Amino acid sequence: MIISYKWLQTYFDGELSPPEKIVEVLTFGIFEVEGVEKKEDDTILDIKVLPDRAHDCLSHRGIARVLSALLDIPLRAEQSRSLPEERPTTLAVDVTDHLACRRYVGRVLRGITVGPSPDWLRERLEAIGQRSINNIVDATNYVMFDIGQPLHAFDKDKIAGEGIVVRAALASERIITLDGKDVALPQGTLVISDGDAPAGVPLAIAGVKGGKSAQVDEQTSCIILEAANFDPVAVRKTSRGLNILTDSSKRFENELTPEIAREAMDRVTALIVEIAGNGNTVIEEIVDVYAKQLKEHTITLGALDVNRLLGTDMSDTDMEAFFNRLRFAYTKESDPAVFTIAVPVMRLDMREKVDVVEDIAHLFGYANIPTNIPKDAKAQVSKKFYYASFIRNTLVEAGFSEIYSYTFAQSGEIELANPPAPDKEFLRINLSDEIKTSLAHNIRNAELLGLDEVKIFEIGNVFSSAWEHTSLAIGVEMSAAGKKKATILENAMRDILDLLSQKLGVELDGAVGNVWETDLDLLVKELPEPPDTYATVLSKESHATAVYKKISPYPFITRDIAVWVPKEVSSLEIEKMISGQSGELLARDPRLFDTFEKEGRTSYAFRLVFQSYDRTLTDEEANAVMDKITAIFNQKDFQVR
Repeated sequence: MIISYKWLQTYFDGELSPPEKIVEVLTFGIFEVEGVEKKEDDTILDIKVLPDRAHDCLSHRGIARVLSALLDIPLRAEQSRSLPEERPTTLAVDVTDHLACRRYVGRVLRGITVGPSPDWLRERLEAIGQRSINNIVDATNYVMFDIGQPLHAFDKDKIAGEGIVVRAALASERIITLDGKDVALPQGTLVISDGDAPAGVPLAIAGVKGGKSAQVDEQTSCIILEAANFDPVAVRKTSRGLNILTDSSKRFENELTPEIAREAMDRVTALIVEIAGNGNTVIEEIVDVYAKQLKEHTITLGALDVNRLLGTDMSDTDMEAFFNRLRFAYTKESDPAVFTIAVPVMRLDMREKVDVVEDIAHLFGYANIPTNIPKDAKAQVSKKFYYASFIRNTLVEAGFSEIYSYTFAQSGEIELANPPAPDKEFLRINLSDEIKTSLAHNIRNAELLGLDEVKIFEIGNVFSSAWEHTSLAIGVEMSAAGKKKATILENAMRDILDLLSQKLGVELDGAVGNVWETDLDLLVKELPEPPDTYATVLSKESHATAVYKKISPYPFITRDIAVWVPKEVSSLEIEKMISGQSGELLARDPRLFDTFEKEGRTSYAFRLVFQSYDRTLTDEEANAVMDKITAIFNQKDFQVR
């Protein structure tokens, strides 16, 4: 949020603290200030308003209220502006969907003169990076940046019929936006249209952007003003779907209270009369369609609640002081006091006791909160975390590697609204599918890894239309095992399941091939409660470790070599000789895969894997290394086979 220091100053009678102090107070109190720019006689602050406070702080008034509380300085009393006597309205408003349009406030102004804005208004808007358009449009923008409520003005004479209809777009409808773009409206998009039956012309994309057909220009003399409140989800979906991001959509996406729509209408009306009235301006009565009004929300808490959560020692008097700084209306009962707070209408984030405590913590100062742990505090060991860690360590120690696969999958029961890729349109329903895929990928590199088998597992969440749970999946694959491969794999899986069963004290069974999966949440329920502390779980001794080295992205080449040597020559000596001649192209240590003795001599068969980190090796390069190895063996009178 871009904030003008001079604009902020209008909310205070006394001189506001210097910009440097404002930056410090905001940064350490609630919001990070990402940028500070000196602009002529003003200072511009770029404030990172977090989503939980975007509904009330994307405005100068919102930031002023925060500063009033943090600095403990009063806000200037708001002055009401007198307006000419209102005339009966000629405007009809029809809202067809009260969930998508929570409130619609409309008003007709006649006898206005469109022209340049006064200097003070133009300067304020330009200070925060907004272009001055004309006095009517500038007035609507000014009120939005001032109190946070987006507004829009339509040229009434360009609108067919006598009314405004808020409805869903029909199939194949289009709109020319204010910036001249021809936009196809997806069916169901909420639009503002004229009242011409049966389906009027779209005048604006609700909450996002106005249309050109009813644009206010120099010939405009009669306008319809709009101050509405739209569903944040609907606005976000429309804005992102059409790729139209505006200051208006940003505010609606973060949800605004519908309670300020009427206030915004009164403010913009008074401003337009002041800067665009010609002495004959007629103000019609407001049309206010507000189907489901917000109910007052209250929160009850006492000093004990605050002290318990913050570790402080606040008194009832301290509580009242903080409530007054926050401009909370409250009642007080009993001793020790219990306070019932009437939550301000703009504070949509404040629904529980902890929300009030958070605001108090901001004022108290996080640096002032005691760092000592409460005496009765005790970290309760998470049963699932404990056993997940236990299983993970057991498997790693048994030679398994843990994988982390995508939560998104090609198929499933829950489809994504905005998938990251064509083959990742669903939430995964199991871990087994990715375990099988990973086994297939890795077994192709078994030679490079120096492995006869690949053993992997994953612990992660899976999803169905009815539930979400944590699953455990284990897989084993072998590079070669002949006709007995299936039996060998099944035995390997049963061995690891027997090990886990022994360690956990429960029987793990089920259909076993080379991949096995179980519901970890259900398994954990069968297991005894973990120790009282995390010491065992988090100790270094309890965690298996492995050392990894960089993997080349280029293909590898394998070669086999067998050497006849005198019986007293060890395989380690042969391995060292091979490594000494192979240089940096040898991807891993030579792997001995066969040995036999005959007539006082021994045959050692090694598999060599060659790979480069910067290129694809050729057969000629691999053969050249093999020639060097053969030459060194020939010098020793060793027979190469």
